Amino acid sequence: MNSHTLDTSPAAGPTAALDTASACWLRTLDRLERTTVADPAVRVLQRGIRSLPLGGMRDLLRGRPLGHPVHPVLVQVPIGCWLSASVLDFVPGAHHAATTLTAVGLAGVAPAAVAGWADTWPTGRPSERTPQREGPYAPPQSPLMRPDPS
Repeated sequence: MNSHTLDTSPAAGPTAALDTASACWLRTLDRLERTTVADPAVRVLQRGIRSLPLGGMRDLLRGRPLGHPVHPVLVQVPIGCWLSASVLDFVPGAHHAATTLTAVGLAGVAPAAVAGWADTWPTGRPSERTPQREGPYAPPQSPLMRPDPS
């Protein structure tokens, strides 16, 4: 069984500093997740998403035919493509492949975002606070990953 204790003694060196920074980062993320500042805007978006006439498409976007949510699977497309494109940026002669992967990742943003919104926003349970914070920011970030026009 592996156990890890936080060693903050001066002899621990860089590992202790990294552990301390990680703990601080996790506390900050936890506070951000629990903040209620964005709740009014989130409620407006929830009402808008609930009012969309998706019909049977809502079940498909939620992954009911598959028996599990579709969003976690769909987000792998942009993430995987962009990570691979970043690696290929350092490979000589792989510019075209990196650009193609970036474009495929961009094409995968909309389906992943729509599936995430349909899957997590209808109920507004406290366990869904993280997706409600994440959702509005993911599509606006995608232009940062646009293919190189050259």
